Amino acid sequence: MNSVYRDIEDGLREELQQRVGRQRFQLWFRDTAVVDVSAEAVTLAVPNDVHCTWLRSTYAGELQDACDEVL
Repeated sequence: MNSVYRDIEDGLREELQQRVGRQRFQLWFRDTAVVDVSAEAVTLAVPNDVHCTWLRSTYAGELQDACDEVL
C-alpha cells in the first residue's frame, strides 16, 4: 500500500472511531481499506456489497465528515 494511502487510512480509522465509537467501528469499519484517493472521492474496499450498502445508508455522514477532516 502506498504510504500516502496508509496515512489517510490511519487518519480515517482514528476519526471514525471517535465519531461512531470503538464497538461500532470494530463491527463495521475494521475490515475496510483505502484503495484510491482522488480530488473527488476516497474509495474504500469493503467485504461485500451488503456491507457497502449498509455503510452508505447508515454512516455516509460520518464517513464524509471523517474524510473532510483527514483530507
